[in-house]
Amino acid sequence: MTRLATLCLALALPLIALAQKPPGERPIVFGAKLAGQKFSQIYRINPDGTGRLALTKPTLDATYPRWSPDGKWIVYTVGYSQDKGQKFVVDEGGKKPARKVTDAAEFDWVRDLSDQVAPGGKHALGDTSVVEVATDKETPLADTTLETPIAWLDAKRILSVKNDEKDKALLEKTTIRVHSLDGKITFQFAPKPSEEDTTRFDDEADYGAIWLLHRVPLENKFVLARLGGGNREGKWPIGLLVDVKTQKVTWWGEFGYSGMFFAPDGKRFLTSFNRKNPTTQKTENTLYIGAIDSPQKLTPLVKATDLIIGDWRGGTASQ
Repeated sequence: MTRLATLCLALALPLIALAQKPPGERPIVFGAKLAGQKFSQIYRINPDGTGRLALTKPTLDATYPRWSPDGKWIVYTVGYSQDKGQKFVVDEGGKKPARKVTDAAEFDWVRDLSDQVAPGGKHALGDTSVVEVATDKETPLADTTLETPIAWLDAKRILSVKNDEKDKALLEKTTIRVHSLDGKITFQFAPKPSEEDTTRFDDEADYGAIWLLHRVPLENKFVLARLGGGNREGKWPIGLLVDVKTQKVTWWGEFGYSGMFFAPDGKRFLTSFNRKNPTTQKTENTLYIGAIDSPQKLTPLVKATDLIIGDWRGGTASQ
Protein backbone atom coordinates (compact mmCIF):
# COMPACT_ATOMS: atom_id res chain seq x y z
CA MET A 1 0.00 0.00 0.00
CA THR A 2 1.36 3.42 -0.93
CA ARG A 3 1.95 6.14 1.65
CA LEU A 4 -0.85 8.21 0.07
CA ALA A 5 -3.30 5.31 0.23
CA THR A 6 -2.38 4.68 3.86
CA LEU A 7 -2.96 8.34 4.70
CA CYS A 8 -6.34 8.38 2.95
CA LEU A 9 -7.42 5.26 4.85
CA ALA A 10 -6.37 6.80 8.14
CA LEU A 11 -8.38 9.94 7.43
CA ALA A 12 -11.43 7.91 6.42
CA LEU A 13 -11.50 5.73 9.55
CA PRO A 14 -13.04 8.41 11.83
CA LEU A 15 -15.83 8.96 9.28
CA ILE A 16 -16.45 5.23 9.03
CA ALA A 17 -16.57 4.96 12.81
CA LEU A 18 -19.05 7.86 12.97
CA ALA A 19 -21.28 6.30 10.33
CA GLN A 20 -21.25 2.97 12.21
CA LYS A 21 -22.02 4.50 15.59
CA PRO A 22 -24.88 2.58 17.23
CA PRO A 23 -28.21 4.44 16.81
CA GLY A 24 -28.80 4.44 20.56
CA GLU A 25 -25.55 6.33 21.15
CA ARG A 26 -26.22 9.22 18.79
CA PRO A 27 -26.12 12.67 20.43
CA ILE A 28 -28.97 14.51 22.13
CA VAL A 29 -29.79 18.22 21.99
CA PHE A 30 -31.60 20.04 24.77
CA GLY A 31 -32.51 23.55 25.83
CA ALA A 32 -31.67 24.54 29.40
CA LYS A 33 -30.84 27.41 31.70
CA LEU A 34 -27.95 26.07 33.75
CA ALA A 35 -26.98 27.28 37.20
CA GLY A 36 -25.71 30.88 37.14
CA GLN A 37 -26.98 31.59 33.62
CA LYS A 38 -29.41 34.34 32.61
CA PHE A 39 -30.72 32.70 29.42
CA SER A 40 -31.65 29.21 28.33
CA GLN A 41 -29.26 27.87 25.69
CA ILE A 42 -29.10 24.91 23.28
CA TYR A 43 -26.64 22.14 24.11
CA ARG A 44 -25.51 18.89 22.57
CA ILE A 45 -24.65 15.94 24.80
CA ASN A 46 -23.97 12.20 24.53
CA PRO A 47 -26.49 9.78 26.06
CA ASP A 48 -23.95 8.82 28.74
CA GLY A 49 -23.69 12.46 29.87
CA THR A 50 -20.27 13.19 28.30
CA GLY A 51 -19.29 15.71 25.63
CA ARG A 52 -21.67 18.53 26.57
CA LEU A 53 -21.28 21.41 24.09
CA ALA A 54 -23.05 24.78 23.94
CA LEU A 55 -24.36 25.46 20.42
CA THR A 56 -25.79 28.97 20.97
CA LYS A 57 -24.67 32.24 22.57
CA PRO A 58 -26.17 33.38 25.93
CA THR A 59 -27.87 36.54 24.65
CA LEU A 60 -31.49 35.33 24.26
CA ASP A 61 -33.54 32.39 25.53
CA ALA A 62 -33.12 29.44 23.12
CA THR A 63 -35.60 26.58 23.59
CA TYR A 64 -37.33 23.60 21.90
CA PRO A 65 -34.41 22.20 19.88
CA ARG A 66 -35.03 19.61 17.17
CA TRP A 67 -32.60 17.74 14.90
CA SER A 68 -32.93 18.00 11.13
CA PRO A 69 -33.57 14.66 9.40
CA ASP A 70 -29.97 14.48 8.13
CA GLY A 71 -28.47 15.35 11.53
CA LYS A 72 -26.57 18.38 10.21
CA TRP A 73 -28.71 21.12 11.74
CA ILE A 74 -30.65 21.90 14.90
CA VAL A 75 -33.68 24.15 14.71
CA TYR A 76 -34.73 25.96 17.88
CA THR A 77 -37.09 28.67 19.08
CA VAL A 78 -36.17 32.05 20.54
CA GLY A 79 -38.37 32.53 23.61
CA TYR A 80 -40.61 30.12 25.48
CA SER A 81 -43.49 30.00 22.99
CA GLN A 82 -42.92 27.25 20.45
CA ASP A 83 -45.73 28.52 18.23
CA LYS A 84 -45.00 32.27 18.36
CA GLY A 85 -41.23 32.34 18.75
CA GLN A 86 -38.91 32.94 15.79
CA LYS A 87 -37.11 29.86 14.47
CA PHE A 88 -33.32 29.73 14.15
CA VAL A 89 -30.94 27.01 12.96
CA VAL A 90 -27.39 26.17 14.03
CA ASP A 91 -25.04 23.50 12.71
CA GLU A 92 -24.57 20.32 14.74
CA GLY A 93 -21.11 21.37 15.91
CA GLY A 94 -21.97 24.97 16.74
CA LYS A 95 -19.09 26.14 14.56
CA LYS A 96 -21.12 28.61 12.49
CA PRO A 97 -23.25 31.48 13.81
CA ALA A 98 -26.92 30.65 14.22
CA ARG A 99 -29.18 32.15 11.57
CA LYS A 100 -32.86 32.95 11.34
CA VAL A 101 -35.13 30.70 9.27
CA THR A 102 -36.33 32.93 6.44
CA ASP A 103 -36.51 30.50 3.52
CA ALA A 104 -39.20 27.86 4.00
CA ALA A 105 -38.01 25.97 0.93
CA GLU A 106 -34.46 25.67 2.27
CA PHE A 107 -35.63 24.31 5.62
CA ASP A 108 -38.94 22.73 4.64
CA TRP A 109 -38.50 20.13 7.40
CA VAL A 110 -38.93 22.90 10.00
CA ARG A 111 -42.65 23.26 9.29
CA ASP A 112 -43.32 19.62 10.14
CA LEU A 113 -41.75 19.72 13.60
CA SER A 114 -45.00 20.68 15.30
CA ASP A 115 -47.12 18.28 13.24
CA GLN A 116 -47.68 14.62 13.92
CA VAL A 117 -46.27 12.96 10.82
CA ALA A 118 -47.07 9.34 10.12
CA PRO A 119 -44.17 6.90 9.70
CA GLY A 120 -42.83 7.49 6.20
CA GLY A 121 -43.88 11.16 6.32
CA LYS A 122 -46.78 10.75 3.90
CA HIS A 123 -49.47 12.36 6.01
CA ALA A 124 -49.60 14.98 8.73
CA LEU A 125 -52.34 15.19 11.32
CA GLY A 126 -54.70 18.09 11.88
CA ASP A 127 -57.13 18.41 14.79
CA THR A 128 -59.83 16.32 13.14
CA SER A 129 -58.41 15.32 9.77
CA VAL A 130 -55.73 13.45 7.88
CA VAL A 131 -53.75 16.00 5.86
CA GLU A 132 -51.77 15.17 2.73
CA VAL A 133 -48.55 17.15 3.17
CA ALA A 134 -47.84 17.62 -0.54
CA THR A 135 -51.31 18.83 -1.53
CA ASP A 136 -52.84 20.00 1.82
CA LYS A 137 -55.87 17.85 1.03
CA GLU A 138 -57.84 17.08 4.19
CA THR A 139 -59.80 13.91 4.90
CA PRO A 140 -62.07 14.28 7.96
CA LEU A 141 -61.99 11.61 10.65
CA ALA A 142 -65.33 10.13 11.58
CA ASP A 143 -66.99 11.23 14.84
CA THR A 144 -64.30 13.54 16.24
CA THR A 145 -64.29 17.05 17.67
CA LEU A 146 -61.56 19.60 18.31
CA GLU A 147 -61.31 18.30 21.88
CA THR A 148 -60.72 14.71 20.77
CA PRO A 149 -57.13 13.47 21.22
CA ILE A 150 -55.70 11.99 18.01
CA ALA A 151 -52.44 10.16 17.32
CA TRP A 152 -50.89 7.92 14.69
CA LEU A 153 -50.64 4.22 15.51
CA ASP A 154 -48.68 3.40 12.34
CA ALA A 155 -48.56 4.53 8.70
CA LYS A 156 -52.07 3.27 7.98
CA ARG A 157 -54.01 3.67 11.23
CA ILE A 158 -54.97 6.61 13.42
CA LEU A 159 -56.23 6.59 17.00
CA SER A 160 -58.82 8.82 18.61
CA VAL A 161 -60.43 8.87 22.04
CA LYS A 162 -64.10 9.41 22.82
CA ASN A 163 -64.92 10.46 26.36
CA ASP A 164 -68.59 10.47 27.43
CA GLU A 165 -67.91 12.51 30.56
CA LYS A 166 -67.35 16.17 29.65
CA ASP A 167 -65.84 17.35 32.94
CA LYS A 168 -63.57 14.41 33.77
CA ALA A 169 -61.53 11.92 31.75
CA LEU A 170 -62.88 8.71 33.26
CA LEU A 171 -61.70 5.31 32.04
CA GLU A 172 -65.12 3.72 32.44
CA LYS A 173 -66.56 6.34 30.08
CA THR A 174 -63.77 6.25 27.49
CA THR A 175 -63.64 4.52 24.12
CA ILE A 176 -60.58 4.02 21.90
CA ARG A 177 -61.31 4.26 18.16
CA VAL A 178 -59.04 3.09 15.33
CA HIS A 179 -59.41 4.94 12.01
CA SER A 180 -58.17 4.06 8.53
CA LEU A 181 -56.66 6.75 6.29
CA ASP A 182 -60.05 7.45 4.73
CA GLY A 183 -61.20 8.63 8.17
CA LYS A 184 -63.59 5.77 8.88
CA ILE A 185 -63.62 3.95 12.22
CA THR A 186 -62.49 0.38 11.62
CA PHE A 187 -63.15 -0.78 15.19
CA GLN A 188 -63.37 0.54 18.74
CA PHE A 189 -63.07 -0.77 22.28
CA ALA A 190 -63.13 0.34 25.91
CA PRO A 191 -59.78 0.14 27.77
CA LYS A 192 -60.02 -2.20 30.77
CA PRO A 193 -56.86 -2.32 32.92
CA SER A 194 -56.47 -4.56 35.93
CA GLU A 195 -57.93 -3.43 39.25
CA GLU A 196 -54.41 -2.61 40.54
CA ASP A 197 -53.51 -0.54 37.48
CA THR A 198 -56.85 1.28 37.66
CA THR A 199 -56.05 2.29 41.23
CA ARG A 200 -52.62 3.60 40.25
CA PHE A 201 -54.04 5.42 37.25
CA ASP A 202 -56.77 7.12 39.27
CA ASP A 203 -55.81 10.64 40.36
CA GLU A 204 -57.72 13.44 42.05
CA ALA A 205 -55.81 16.28 40.38
CA ASP A 206 -57.69 19.27 38.99
CA TYR A 207 -56.38 18.55 35.48
CA GLY A 208 -57.80 15.05 35.20
CA ALA A 209 -60.13 16.05 32.35
CA ILE A 210 -57.35 16.03 29.76
CA TRP A 211 -56.46 12.94 27.71
CA LEU A 212 -53.13 12.52 25.92
CA LEU A 213 -52.11 9.90 23.35
CA HIS A 214 -48.49 8.90 22.76
CA ARG A 215 -47.23 6.72 19.93
CA VAL A 216 -44.43 4.44 21.15
CA PRO A 217 -42.00 2.32 19.06
CA LEU A 218 -43.86 -0.89 19.86
CA GLU A 219 -46.02 -2.66 17.31
CA ASN A 220 -49.76 -2.14 17.83
CA LYS A 221 -49.16 -0.30 21.12
CA PHE A 222 -49.59 3.28 22.37
CA VAL A 223 -49.79 5.09 25.71
CA LEU A 224 -53.14 6.44 26.89
CA ALA A 225 -52.32 9.16 29.41
CA ARG A 226 -54.20 11.54 31.62
CA LEU A 227 -52.72 14.79 32.82
CA GLY A 228 -52.24 14.11 36.52
CA GLY A 229 -51.78 17.62 37.88
CA GLY A 230 -49.62 20.71 37.55
CA ASN A 231 -45.90 21.02 38.07
CA ARG A 232 -46.44 22.86 41.34
CA GLU A 233 -48.21 19.79 42.73
CA GLY A 234 -45.35 17.55 41.63
CA LYS A 235 -47.66 15.41 39.49
CA TRP A 236 -47.31 14.56 35.81
CA PRO A 237 -49.12 12.72 33.04
CA ILE A 238 -49.86 9.18 34.13
CA GLY A 239 -50.22 6.54 31.43
CA LEU A 240 -51.45 3.09 30.52
CA LEU A 241 -49.89 1.00 27.74
CA VAL A 242 -52.64 -0.15 25.37
CA ASP A 243 -52.23 -3.03 22.92
CA VAL A 244 -54.68 -2.46 20.08
CA LYS A 245 -54.37 -6.01 18.77
CA THR A 246 -55.10 -7.78 22.06
CA GLN A 247 -56.86 -4.85 23.79
CA LYS A 248 -54.66 -5.55 26.82
CA VAL A 249 -54.06 -2.53 29.07
CA THR A 250 -51.15 -2.36 31.54
CA TRP A 251 -49.44 0.27 33.70
CA TRP A 252 -46.87 2.47 31.89
CA GLY A 253 -45.80 5.13 34.40
CA GLU A 254 -45.49 8.92 34.47
CA PHE A 255 -43.53 11.38 32.36
CA GLY A 256 -43.08 15.12 31.77
CA TYR A 257 -45.59 17.46 30.12
CA SER A 258 -43.55 17.60 26.91
CA GLY A 259 -43.94 13.87 26.38
CA MET A 260 -41.21 11.52 25.18
CA PHE A 261 -38.49 11.64 22.52
CA PHE A 262 -37.27 8.18 21.58
CA ALA A 263 -33.77 7.05 20.63
CA PRO A 264 -33.36 6.00 16.97
CA ASP A 265 -33.17 2.35 18.03
CA GLY A 266 -36.49 2.71 19.87
CA LYS A 267 -35.14 1.23 23.10
CA ARG A 268 -34.85 4.39 25.23
CA PHE A 269 -36.57 7.75 25.53
CA LEU A 270 -36.08 11.28 26.88
CA THR A 271 -38.50 13.13 29.13
CA SER A 272 -38.17 16.20 31.35
CA PHE A 273 -39.63 17.14 34.72
CA ASN A 274 -39.91 20.80 35.72
CA ARG A 275 -41.63 20.58 39.06
CA LYS A 276 -41.55 21.29 42.76
CA ASN A 277 -40.69 18.23 44.79
CA PRO A 278 -43.67 17.75 47.15
CA THR A 279 -41.33 16.37 49.83
CA THR A 280 -38.45 18.87 49.75
CA GLN A 281 -40.46 21.79 48.28
CA LYS A 282 -37.49 22.50 46.01
CA THR A 283 -37.90 23.00 42.25
CA GLU A 284 -36.46 20.18 40.16
CA ASN A 285 -35.66 20.68 36.47
CA THR A 286 -34.22 17.44 35.15
CA LEU A 287 -33.84 15.74 31.78
CA TYR A 288 -34.19 11.98 32.19
CA ILE A 289 -33.50 8.90 30.07
CA GLY A 290 -35.84 5.94 30.41
CA ALA A 291 -35.96 2.47 28.86
CA ILE A 292 -38.94 1.37 26.77
CA ASP A 293 -39.11 -2.00 28.56
CA SER A 294 -39.01 -0.43 32.07
CA PRO A 295 -40.34 3.15 31.72
CA GLN A 296 -40.89 3.62 35.45
CA LYS A 297 -37.12 3.68 36.05
CA LEU A 298 -35.70 7.04 34.97
CA THR A 299 -32.01 8.01 34.99
CA PRO A 300 -31.14 11.75 35.31
CA LEU A 301 -29.04 13.13 32.43
CA VAL A 302 -29.02 16.90 33.06
CA LYS A 303 -30.16 19.08 35.98
CA ALA A 304 -30.82 22.78 35.35
CA THR A 305 -32.44 25.93 36.69
CA ASP A 306 -34.96 25.66 33.87
CA LEU A 307 -35.21 23.10 31.10
CA ILE A 308 -37.12 22.33 27.91
CA ILE A 309 -37.31 18.79 26.48
CA GLY A 310 -34.46 17.60 24.29
CA ASP A 311 -34.37 15.60 21.07
CA TRP A 312 -32.47 12.42 20.22
CA ARG A 313 -30.73 12.50 16.83
CA GLY A 314 -32.48 10.16 14.41
CA GLY A 315 -35.20 9.34 16.92
CA THR A 316 -38.91 10.08 17.00
CA ALA A 317 -41.24 12.16 19.14
CA SER A 318 -44.21 10.64 20.92
CA GLN A 319 -46.49 13.51 19.98
